[in-house]
Amino acid sequence: MLFFETSAKTSYNIEEVFATSAKEISKKIENGFYDLTTDTCGIKQGMNSNTSGSLKLDEKDKKNRKKNCC
Repeated sequence: MLFFETSAKTSYNIEEVFATSAKEISKKIENGFYDLTTDTCGIKQGMNSNTSGSLKLDEKDKKNRKKNCC
């Protein structure tokens, strides 16, 4: 379990919480801690996810994200 001191009022550490949590989940998926072939782990792959369980974006995905942002 991760612990962060945060503040919604000043946005202190808010981005770090989400970034660190996503990195930890990604590491666990890559190390086989979560079995994404079943629904028991509580993690569902998105429609554009590859079947290997990797959360790394390819160049096409990165360009599409930048194009669709804000």
